[in-house]
Amino acid sequence: MPATETSSGVKRQTFLRYPEMAARLGITPRCLKNWVSDRLVPYIKFQRTVLFDPDKVEAALRQKERGTKHSTSCRSSRHSKRQEVRA
Repeated sequence: MPATETSSGVKRQTFLRYPEMAARLGITPRCLKNWVSDRLVPYIKFQRTVLFDPDKVEAALRQKERGTKHSTSCRSSRHSKRQEVRA
């Protein structure tokens, strides 16, 4: 999906924004923002816009599923620690 061909035959990379990438992954945009802040998924920042290459994001998540210490739950580990301190 990320590479599309133009009428001249040149391949063009397609990037997704938060809502589209979150929908593709079946998560909320807030969850995806947590993953970005925890550096769990690759992204590109262009001016103020965060863009995602769907193939790279999905590959990174598959790799992290194979026995990594990082959680890919929608709750940021940083936010969980804050809640523990408040309790």
